[in-house]
Amino acid sequence: MSNDVYAEALIRGRTWMAGCANPDGGYGYTIDRASAGEPTVLAVAAGLPCPDWLSKCEGYARLLVPAAIHSVSPEISAPFVRYIIETEANQTPATDFDGMIPGWSWVDGTAAWVAPTAYALLSLQRANAGKARVTQGMSMLRDRQSSDGGWNYGNPRVQGVDLAGQVVPTAWAVMAMSAGEEATRGFEFLQQVLDAHSTMGLALTALARAKHGLDEGGFVAPLASRIGPTGVRGRIDLTALAVAAIAAFEEDRHVFW
Repeated sequence: MSNDVYAEALIRGRTWMAGCANPDGGYGYTIDRASAGEPTVLAVAAGLPCPDWLSKCEGYARLLVPAAIHSVSPEISAPFVRYIIETEANQTPATDFDGMIPGWSWVDGTAAWVAPTAYALLSLQRANAGKARVTQGMSMLRDRQSSDGGWNYGNPRVQGVDLAGQVVPTAWAVMAMSAGEEATRGFEFLQQVLDAHSTMGLALTALARAKHGLDEGGFVAPLASRIGPTGVRGRIDLTALAVAAIAAFEEDRHVFW
C-alpha cells in the first residue's frame, strides 16, 4: 500500500476526530457521548492536541495518561505518574498463579488484571519513573502468561485448567513487556489477528510490533481502508487506535513508549 494511502487515512481520521471534540475539550466513544478518559487518551495518542480536560481524567484511563502524553505535556502527566507509583492492586492468595505480586487493577481496591498493569508499565517506562514498580509489574505479567503464549484478561488458569489467551490483553501485555521469550511467544500468539481482522486487534498488535522495533507485518495495511469520513464505524476509540498504529510506522511516532 502506498504512502499516499496511509497519509490520506491519517488526515481523514484526525480530521474527523478533531470535529468530534466536546465543548469541554474531551472526547466520548462516539460523537454523541460525554467525554471519557479512554477515548480522550487514545485521541491524544493518535496525534490530536492534549486538552486541559485530561487533567481531570478518572478511572482506569489514568493508568495510560502518561504513556500517551508525558513527552508533550509533562505537567499534566506528573500527578498521574505519582498516582500509578502509589497505587497497588489488592494481593490475593491463589493456587493457579502468584496473586501476591503487585500489579494494577481496573478499579482501585480490587485484584490485579493484565491490561491495567500493562497501561501502568507503559506509563512508568515513558516517564522513566517507578523502577521498583516496573520490576513488580513485569513479574506479574510473566506470571500471568497463558500456556498458549497469550494472556487472558486476568488469570492464566482456574482450578488447574488453562485459560486461552485473548488478543486485546495479549497485545497490551506484549507492548509493555521487555524483549525476551515471553514477548516472542506473545507475538506468535498474535499472528492469528491477521485472520480475524479485528480493528482493535490489528491496531494494538501493530503498535506492539512498532514498540519492539519490528516491521508492520501486514497488520497496518488493512487499517487504512477502514478509516472513512466518519472514522472507523463512528467510534473515536477505534479510529484513534487505527490512526495511532499507522502513524507509528508512517510518521515514526512514538505512541505509548
